[in-house]
Amino acid sequence: MLTTPIGTFNVKVKADTEKVDVSYEGNDPVEKTIVADGSTENELATGLYVIFNADPSEDDEANIYISDGKTRVQIAEDNSGTPGTFSSSDVVFGNMDIDDVESFWVRIVTLSGDTPTGNPRHANLQARITTI
Repeated sequence: MLTTPIGTFNVKVKADTEKVDVSYEGNDPVEKTIVADGSTENELATGLYVIFNADPSEDDEANIYISDGKTRVQIAEDNSGTPGTFSSSDVVFGNMDIDDVESFWVRIVTLSGDTPTGNPRHANLQARITTI
């Protein structure tokens, strides 16, 4: 299994545009050779793959933030059609019979500059089988 550390990677295109400097959380950069063709996946760190557009320019730069995901996804119980308190804790429904339907809410915690639509979203969980 490949794992990418949680945190921010800075990627900067070098004068030889087939190379980039990659630094993690402000540490010294590591030079990586890339293929910039709009389709090749370049592994910049363990488990971190980036596709570069053709013809990047020297000093093009991007920050890539890797999160654990769960802290950005929050759920809440449904209170008669409105969400309860959002958190990253589980919503527990208890035992459900076949065809029971339980409602809950999901929202994504956004970073600066994110603009998702339809946040939060109402969702239903329907029991299809019973388990032991």
